[in-house]
Amino acid sequence: TEEYRNVSRKIVDNLPELSIMPYEKIYLSRGHFKEAQGKEVGEKNIEYNFRQNGFQVIYMEELSLTEQAYYISHAKVAGLCVIIYCSRERKRSWLF
Repeated sequence: TEEYRNVSRKIVDNLPELSIMPYEKIYLSRGHFKEAQGKEVGEKNIEYNFRQNGFQVIYMEELSLTEQAYYISHAKVAGLCVIIYCSRERKRSWLF
């Protein structure tokens, strides 16, 4: 919605300059997310494939909210892999 875009723009416009290097291509991994340990299947392979394609792997749970917004707003490409499994009778959905 327009309201969402306005709020997002306002957040990005008011981010402080940080002394961290932004990356052009980032992959937002859940590989270090404590609650996901043992539940995520193939995350290391997904990270490997993104790295092979020039992406910097970012672990959002290790960053402040300001750092998260900074990395995402400065990236030209951001990747996130979310897989939803349904029962066997239903299709698996892959969202990228």
